[in-house]
Amino acid sequence: MSSFLEAEGHPTVVTGSAEDGRAASVSPPRLAIADLMTSNGLTVQLCEDLTQAGVPVLAMSILPSPANLRSSRFLRNPVHPLQVLVAVRLLIEPSATGVASEVPHA
Repeated sequence: MSSFLEAEGHPTVVTGSAEDGRAASVSPPRLAIADLMTSNGLTVQLCEDLTQAGVPVLAMSILPSPANLRSSRFLRNPVHPLQVLVAVRLLIEPSATGVASEVPHA
């Protein structure tokens, strides 16, 4: 997914855990994509913290969205890379698409 997004002009930083994601987001990123199946549930808290800091968050999981999840958008895995690209564009370029950044959960 990272290679695909890079090829589409979206620079990425890949981390392997919620802790690494938190460290990588010291300077706020334009967008965070979080796989909820990592870090024993700590990713849900990372999504909460990033959302509160004003960072758009695209959360993804093979399981349904947790009731306590705060994210800008949720996609259920498996998901086609083009669906991820559309969600990324909607979240970081809402004025270019004419769609508000608060996109309903899928």
